[in-house]
Amino acid sequence: MKSKYFYTAVTPYIVQINGTTLYTRSLPHIINYEIKSTFKIWKTNRKLYLDYFEKYSLEQLNETPNEFSNNLIWNIGHIIVAQQVLIYDSSDLEGCISEELLNLYRPGTKPVKQTS
Repeated sequence: MKSKYFYTAVTPYIVQINGTTLYTRSLPHIINYEIKSTFKIWKTNRKLYLDYFEKYSLEQLNETPNEFSNNLIWNIGHIIVAQQVLIYDSSDLEGCISEELLNLYRPGTKPVKQTS
C-alpha cells in the first residue's frame, strides 16, 4: 500500500487549525496562517461590537434583563478586557487598558454603574 504522503529530508509539519489540516515543511507558514486567522477573528469581532453601538441606544446597551446578571455593554467590555489579559498577561507585557477598566470588566464582576 502506497502512502499518500511523500517524505523528504525535512520532516513535514501536519497541523490542524480551526478544522483545516495543513501540511507544510515550514513552521513560519503555520505561524503566519495563525496570525492571519487571529487578526481576521479580531477584526470580525470588533465589527460586531461596532454594529451593537450603531443598532442599540446607550440605554438599551446598559439594560440588564431580569434573568441575567450583566448587560450587552458589560459583555463587550468583558470580552475586550479578557482578550487583553490573555494576550498581555500571558506574555508578561504591559497591557493597553487601564486598571479601572480591568476592575470593571474582569471575570467575576457585573455592571455596577451605567456605562457612558
